[in-house]
Amino acid sequence: MKLYRAKVAKLTGISIRTLQHYDAIGLLKPSRLYNKYRIYSKNDLEKLQSILALKAFGFELNDIKAILSEKLDISEFLQAQRRCLEEKISNLQEASEILSSVIEESKLARSLNTTSILKLIGVYKMTKELEKSWAGKIFTKEQIEKFTTVPMFNKEQSEQHTKDWQYLISDTQSHINEDPSSDIGVEYAVKWMNLARACWKDEDLLTAVWEARKSGKITEHDSSDQYPVLPISASVMEWVDRAIKNAMEKELI
Repeated sequence: MKLYRAKVAKLTGISIRTLQHYDAIGLLKPSRLYNKYRIYSKNDLEKLQSILALKAFGFELNDIKAILSEKLDISEFLQAQRRCLEEKISNLQEASEILSSVIEESKLARSLNTTSILKLIGVYKMTKELEKSWAGKIFTKEQIEKFTTVPMFNKEQSEQHTKDWQYLISDTQSHINEDPSSDIGVEYAVKWMNLARACWKDEDLLTAVWEARKSGKITEHDSSDQYPVLPISASVMEWVDRAIKNAMEKELI
């Protein structure tokens, strides 16, 4: 049985141009020529079915070529592709949940303009991201919703804020031999609270984060680019906590 390229294209639903491309890159070359026509064998068709199956799972042509030539371990590639597909499924599920929430919000508001809808999508997306970060460990659902309304720093502001914290933590370390209830303690309690309030802008969120830092619920190991957690030693945490409590009792902060 002679299977010419046009016949193979018809049987498989693959375009002649695609088969020509597979031939050109050495992915699927016909077994033989007949009067200058390219003839595909049964083995060629089976190989084509493998190519189509791998392509359906999202593999790139270069990877398929390497797998079929046995230059790569197919089991490792399948595992990697499975993880990739699971991540895509998770992302699609998350997108579906976000859209469902926006639809419900739209019903309640009866009508929403494009700007409002985009803002809602952004809020729901941020909420999902927060739930997966360290914030999901310590914040209640209501606190996470509140956090999404806190104005975010731009890149320049965020970098400066991080530098301010790093300096304050280091500077405080050099004074922990002082009495936290002294004037020095009050001075640093004010510095810490001012910087913390500039960041969180909400006493409820600030308290939740501080308590989580003290208890070790969140550490620098939970840090991410979007939601950084700076390292603070236990001794500094304890000293600052005592200094803040003292300043609060004196109603100085």
